[in-house]
Amino acid sequence: MNMANFGRKDGNAQFLNVANSEKLQRLQTYTHLHALMGKPDDHPSVKGQKAALQDRIVEAAKKNQRLAGDQTQTRAMLHIIGQGQATQLSAEIRRHAEIFAKKADDLMNEGKAIVDSVLGADNYDREVAGEIAQFISRRTQTPEGMAEVGALYKSRSDVASVIYTRPHFLLGVSEELHRTMVATAVSKFAPEGSALLNEGRSLGEKTKNFEKVVADTHASFYDADVVAKAEASRVEV
Repeated sequence: MNMANFGRKDGNAQFLNVANSEKLQRLQTYTHLHALMGKPDDHPSVKGQKAALQDRIVEAAKKNQRLAGDQTQTRAMLHIIGQGQATQLSAEIRRHAEIFAKKADDLMNEGKAIVDSVLGADNYDREVAGEIAQFISRRTQTPEGMAEVGALYKSRSDVASVIYTRPHFLLGVSEELHRTMVATAVSKFAPEGSALLNEGRSLGEKTKNFEKVVADTHASFYDADVVAKAEASRVEV
């Protein structure tokens, strides 16, 4: 690195925005993108699209770094070009974010429908379900009883249905424990629905991070002040 240029507002031969060079370098690594956006393999419903998007981000970040060394343009023009790169990439990231967010909702709805078809209250006798709920609320007050309930809801779908459909306070367990029990019951008796719910939940959470990628793109591809000054000095002819 040319240390004489380090810290200049218009960058140096390696980075247009030296202050945010680490962000640009991170955008070139799949490890960083996987941590932020999720691995394509973790979201099979959009695997190809996610892999292609991450390839596009890595390629664009590398191209932007090469742009910094272009000696055929003025430094100001390089930043304007960098802004154009960032704008184009950001639009692509946001377009995919909308697609993935909708897909996450679809997966959650599809997964819930499958689980409801197996463990929903309509599949079991309501009177019996009420008796099971009372039994659970009594037995969960002791370690021995809790162990008994644990064995039952993992082996009987009618007990699992009560766990799934009744709120935690009617079963005598904490909200956190109830979430764990529901997840176990769903995984045991409706594995296909469970897989869709898990993928949808994970995809939705990771998609929320896409704006962070957009922010890092604009922060590292150019310097906004340099672009603003260049635009202000433009002369219409």
